[in-house]
Amino acid sequence: QISDYNFKEDFTWYPNSRNKLTLGFNLIYHHFEPGAVDANEGSYFTDLKLTNYNALDNSLYVSNEQTIGSRLTLRYGLRYSYFQQIGKATVREYLNPDKPNDEEVIGTIEYGSGKLVPPSYHNLEPRLAIKYMLDPESSLKASYNRMAQNLHLISNTNSPTPLDIWLPSNHYIKPLIANQIGLGYFRNFNNNMFETSAEVYYKKMKNVIDYIDGAELFLKEDMETELLHGSGYAYGLELYAKKQEGRLTGWLSYTLSRSMRKVEGINEGNAYPSSYDRTHSASVVANYDLSKRWNLSSTWVFSTGNPTSYPIAKYDVQGTTVYHYSARNSNRIPDYHRMDVSLTYDFKKNDQRKVKQSLNFSVYNVYARRNAYSVTFRQNEEKPNVSEATRLSIIGSVIPSVTYNFNF
Repeated sequence: QISDYNFKEDFTWYPNSRNKLTLGFNLIYHHFEPGAVDANEGSYFTDLKLTNYNALDNSLYVSNEQTIGSRLTLRYGLRYSYFQQIGKATVREYLNPDKPNDEEVIGTIEYGSGKLVPPSYHNLEPRLAIKYMLDPESSLKASYNRMAQNLHLISNTNSPTPLDIWLPSNHYIKPLIANQIGLGYFRNFNNNMFETSAEVYYKKMKNVIDYIDGAELFLKEDMETELLHGSGYAYGLELYAKKQEGRLTGWLSYTLSRSMRKVEGINEGNAYPSSYDRTHSASVVANYDLSKRWNLSSTWVFSTGNPTSYPIAKYDVQGTTVYHYSARNSNRIPDYHRMDVSLTYDFKKNDQRKVKQSLNFSVYNVYARRNAYSVTFRQNEEKPNVSEATRLSIIGSVIPSVTYNFNF
């Protein structure tokens, strides 16, 4: 669980008709509660509570939007970020600090409540965006961004149940640094009734973290011993089309992308798909006004299945089956797709009224697709020599609902 306390302020100044200057700050105090186990009476387990984390995540930023002539617009700025872990905390010292190991702890350093836990992380994040109008209905856009990410998500794709762990940057985990460039073409048609775009991007990352083979992530106090560090890159093509006027409105989107990691100690140091790699993803959204009060809408989404690793061999060790898995994320679970529909009745189609009421009838997962969250393997209970795959579906059935909305 993560609790955030946030204080933010923005200021805007127009020095002249061609410049818009924005500056501000954002102060965030993070409180992390990684997890706990409360054992029942007679349980083999004992009560366990992981150490809580606290951190400051502060930033200052300034940007300017500048118009040059009638066609060119520039947006440029700089963000300064400061991240600092705060005690109470225990920092373990290892024989090899670059590769922490459970069996090589040589000491610990204690930090009291409210004390600053080194190191602190300071990063400058420049950004630039250029927009050039080719004509009144089309434009080209190019951008560059440098980003520092101080909160890290660790997901075990081989876990049979959802297991996502958020970690702050600390003594052993550096901020993820990403540099991204993008280029896009945008065009509107038929007096802006239709909006279309095509964009490509490339992102380069360093200080990427991933877990070791056979990692134990559940309720792990010294999580740094389960992690490795490396680099990554991602690239893709995004297509988008939208109809904004008329009884029928909606949009189509499609993304072709790759997201790769390269970490020493995983896949023999060769690049492999990250847990976020989705080769194909698409969505179709349609809204149709049946009358002044009735509206029908539908959404269909699709994405390539999540990367995972399947066993390619098994061994019998003193009566226990041990699986040997393929290279990291070299397989995929089945593709994800789902359709939702809804019908909305507006009691009074008048945007000037003070009280607005509507009734919505919706159906989630219309064709009851059993999308897999994970696929795991086990021995068949009736045939111990036979292995079988099992699929975990979080929501694998049709879910109808009725919602009454009242706004004033």
